[in-house]
Amino acid sequence: ALADDVIAVKTADPFAPVIIVVPSDALRRRIVRLLAGERGRTFLNLSVLTFHQLSRRLVEEATGRPIPALADDQAFEELMRLLLDRGSAGQAFAGVAATRGGGALAG
Repeated sequence: ALADDVIAVKTADPFAPVIIVVPSDALRRRIVRLLAGERGRTFLNLSVLTFHQLSRRLVEEATGRPIPALADDQAFEELMRLLLDRGSAGQAFAGVAATRGGGALAG
């Protein structure tokens, strides 16, 4: 449904700005692969950002100054995966990191 919606918007106006905001970098990469690889499409003025990336972009645009990167989304996801594996997040989340997409769920 997402790919079809993006294709419909960009077919109507190829220059229309479109931003897709997702909760994790793993999902961001998946959407890019879906649109570019599986659907074989390229788009102008299309951004797929995580919440973190969007907030950084907004702050940088508002202040005119770049924010130094503390860590990228992939590093955060790996940290969460390690914490979940060790049980540091509590028993409620035990085994989540081992499930498909478990690291992305934590981010």
